[in-house]
Parts: sequence; structure tokens; C-alpha cells
Amino acid sequence: MANCQYGCDEVKGEIRCRCPSPGLQLGPDRRTCVDVLMNSCNFDHGMCGWTQEKESGIHWERVPAPSGRSWYLTILGSNDKPRETAHLVLALGQVPHPGNLCVTFKHKLSGDSVGKIQVFVKKNGKYGHVLWERNRGHNWRTSRFTLKGPGLESIIFKGVREWKTGEISLDDISLQNGHCSGKTLRQW
Repeated sequence: MANCQYGCDEVKGEIRCRCPSPGLQLGPDRRTCVDVLMNSCNFDHGMCGWTQEKESGIHWERVPAPSGRSWYLTILGSNDKPRETAHLVLALGQVPHPGNLCVTFKHKLSGDSVGKIQVFVKKNGKYGHVLWERNRGHNWRTSRFTLKGPGLESIIFKGVREWKTGEISLDDISLQNGHCSGKTLRQW
């Protein structure tokens, strides 16, 4: 009999442990379940551990959605200075399972020449090159990609605002242990 944390199933004559919810998966010992979700934030109740980089000239602002029922982050455009940047950072600290991470998020860039959103990581003490970038898209879109571990220290979303008016927005950012399932844009 297998010594499984939440019970087991027999599959093709083999005993397999099971986890009671989609947010859990079997850990390295194949008997206990570990949390798949490392961080998930829809910004409805705050910043969920995400911080603003102090050196940034502008900042991501938490604003209510037009419906009034939810919140998201945005960089509002203006005609002040060109190419101002805002950095949103999640320090990963001591990741319990230093493997791959699936990053999923929603983004929107509305307005003419509003700017761009970029994603970077800090890995083994160094900032890497741009892993993902978008500079247009008037409606909300969802993107996801796999970050390869170990050594991941932080994830950085960089908003670069251009001269023109418009809005650069982020919402529903989640990080899960493991590879992204389904259609994955890229792996880094």
C-alpha cells in the first residue's frame, strides 16, 4: 500500500498518489502535495508583494476598472517627459522548489505611441535581457511563458511611457511552479 498524503489511485496497475485540488501537485517524493501557485495577484485588495522600484521616474498606479468591481495597475500617459519608466518587482526570496516558473498575466496598451511593457528577471545576481515585450494592443490580452530556474531572484515588469497620451496596464499576474501548460509563447 502506498503512503500517500491524500490517497491514491491505481492507473494501469501502478499506484499513484493524488492531490485534492488543481492548485496542488505531487512533490519530489511523489507522495506529498505541494502548492503549485507561488503568487497570484489581481490587485483588487492591494499589491500582493509586488513593489515599485524607487529609482523609477513614474510609478504603476492601482486604479479601479470602469465597472467599479475590480482593480488593476496602470501607467497613465501625459505630455511631461518622453521615455519615462516604471518598474514593478516581485522578489522571489527563497523559492522552495527552485525549478521552472510559469508566468501568466494580462496587459493592455491603449493610445497612439503610448509606449511598451517589458519583462526581465534577476537571476544569480544579474539582470537579464528583455524576455518579453509588447508595444501595442488596445484590448486586454493574456500572455504566458516559462522561466527556467534555478537561480531566479526576482521578476520585473517595466513600463516605458512615450510622449503621447494613453494607458499602459497590467492585471491578473500569477506565478506557478513548473512549465506552462497549453499554448506557451516562449521559454527562457
